Amino acid sequence: MALKAQIGFSDGTDSFLVGAKACQEALDKLGAKADLAIVFSSVKYDQEQMLAGVRSVSGDTLLVGSSTAGEITTVGPLNKHPVSAMLLKSDTIKFYAG
Repeated sequence: MALKAQIGFSDGTDSFLVGAKACQEALDKLGAKADLAIVFSSVKYDQEQMLAGVRSVSGDTLLVGSSTAGEITTVGPLNKHPVSAMLLKSDTIKFYAG
């Protein structure tokens, strides 16, 4: 396996739960601890609470991302102001953020 990637997304009213559910969906599909999490969140959510939800699932996985007005996923653009999380795992690539 050079690189494996999976995506999850969620929406709702609770910022923490939306972040946790999006990350958990991607993690369940990945089947292993991720090396990198890329998260995009609707500006509708409290970003600190949403990130706390993501972190409750991802632990110390390297995390990058931002807020956005539109999330693009493997099923196309999402219209409900979601959080999307893409998790990556590789046995040959090292990820860094600065």
